[in-house]
Amino acid sequence: MAKKSKRSSSPVGVPLCPVVLEQLGGLRALARTAETFRPDGPWTHRYRIWTCYGRRSRGNGNVGWLRIQRTPGDPVAVAIEQRIRNAGGVVSSVQARVECRADALASPIAWTVESRFTDTQGAPAPALTTSEKARVSGASIEASAGTHTPTRQGSKNLAADWCLFDAVQRLPFQKNTSIAFDVLEGLGILKKGQRLSYAGLAPEKEQAGGPRLHLFQQVGHGAWPYEYYVDGRHRLQIVVTGPRAYVLDDAAERVVAAASKGGRK
Repeated sequence: MAKKSKRSSSPVGVPLCPVVLEQLGGLRALARTAETFRPDGPWTHRYRIWTCYGRRSRGNGNVGWLRIQRTPGDPVAVAIEQRIRNAGGVVSSVQARVECRADALASPIAWTVESRFTDTQGAPAPALTTSEKARVSGASIEASAGTHTPTRQGSKNLAADWCLFDAVQRLPFQKNTSIAFDVLEGLGILKKGQRLSYAGLAPEKEQAGGPRLHLFQQVGHGAWPYEYYVDGRHRLQIVVTGPRAYVLDDAAERVVAAASKGGRK
């Protein structure tokens, strides 16, 4: 049996960025952005969800996909669908529809979100299905899940992690761009004291092949830092948070489905 090379089993040792993703096989090329793309217009983005397990080995790879569809209006409508294959082959899926303001944060006004799980045979697990409706009133988040109606207190600057994929595309490439806010992870977990800032063009050492990317950074209490890599036409190409990356790929659903059929190597 051939021995694994020291390089393949060695720790990655550096934070994820476009160059590291390329080295580890998570990025082949940046998605092409049409000249007609408008971040404030209607669009649908598909992302592969790629995860690093800490070593330069074949265990890293695509674990799911995320689709976000934006429809302009008053309010803006954002439709979200995400599927992730977890350990053991259990699949978690989330579907959400969010009404947002057309402001700098795509602040959520009202939403519905449903979470489901299916086992390794594709059979649903009804006991693990959850659904929630929620609405923002002032700085209060009023949610309803069955007979349970909790209220959470956020700030007037409220964002949702998936909706920030929309918002960051409409922010200017200006050094003084910085916004403080609270964020809802998965439209459910409130993380306070976040800040999103423009960091300029991404450093040369973080640039993969293709056009130069602009970098926005998000940091805050109780949450992984986020790095948003946006191309010159303001289309969000890559999002990195901890060991996970969201990579813009029009074929994301097909690529992930093919990898799932082949089994995890």
